[in-house]
Amino acid sequence: MNEELILKLRDVLYREFNEAELAKLAKDLGLDLALLSGEGHFGKSRAVVTALADQGNLLVLRNRLRDLRPVAFAAVGLDKFSDTAVSAAKVGGSLPIGRLVALLVGLLLIVLLCVFVLFPNNRNAVVQPAAGTVTPVTTETPAEVVIATTTASQPQPALPPEPTSVSPAAATPTLLPTEAPAATATATVSETHPAALRIPELNVQLIDFYQGKIKETDLRYWRGGALSGVLSFSKNTLLKILRLTEADRSKIQTTLRYIKRPSLTSQVGNTFTVDSQEYWSYKANTIQVCETRNYRYILVKDGQTFALTAVTGQLVNNKCL
Repeated sequence: MNEELILKLRDVLYREFNEAELAKLAKDLGLDLALLSGEGHFGKSRAVVTALADQGNLLVLRNRLRDLRPVAFAAVGLDKFSDTAVSAAKVGGSLPIGRLVALLVGLLLIVLLCVFVLFPNNRNAVVQPAAGTVTPVTTETPAEVVIATTTASQPQPALPPEPTSVSPAAATPTLLPTEAPAATATATVSETHPAALRIPELNVQLIDFYQGKIKETDLRYWRGGALSGVLSFSKNTLLKILRLTEADRSKIQTTLRYIKRPSLTSQVGNTFTVDSQEYWSYKANTIQVCETRNYRYILVKDGQTFALTAVTGQLVNNKCL
């Protein structure tokens, strides 16, 4: 339970706060992010949780995350931890990274010492290629292999100097015979591509599903991770943050605005990537939760239309417009 809480707090900090927001939150909680140990955004997120745990202030952090990121707070299940459990939580006594590195270096030195003691005659051995052996020399072009033959009895004739320029045809790299050319992504930005126009249609269907107007079986073009994410959010997170039961689903008022219209940004074969920036508002009774996110949709061609297989969303802000 203790480790689970620590991991969830760190996960929300890392995924929902950018570096500037994390520094401001740390300052509000009495910490100087620049003075905390850890490298990069992930390391600093972990350091904030560790420092507050050492001070016994994890409850303050937990409550602040509930106010600042209610959707993410409910999604990871932070509300299941009691105030007493949060207050008493401490970061586990795992082996510090410095000691772990020192231990590994020590073991490596012991292994090397054993090799030198057990095999003293091999320390100065130098392996030379036998006369007449064929030594492959690979040029910069992967597909070409030059074979150089070394003969002890016959001197090799002097070679002419290498040319100082290379023709464009010779400079082109060649794939090995066993390699297949990698798929090339065609970068395109288009709001009128059928894949981009498909997103508003799917989002209208999504709103109807949230409000109980259609059933799960009607989401036939939501598949894989996209479908599982929608079902989890609708059945668990959304009802929890709005404090509703399944029977009250019709009370949900959902608003969607496109800050940046869906646009096709790349295509690889039969897979299409569409990016957009969207504002979503969920309201029921007196509770309202809002988010603006940068969304990335992955779609595949399905007959004459497109099916959605994956969705990711990066939080921009949680202000209600």
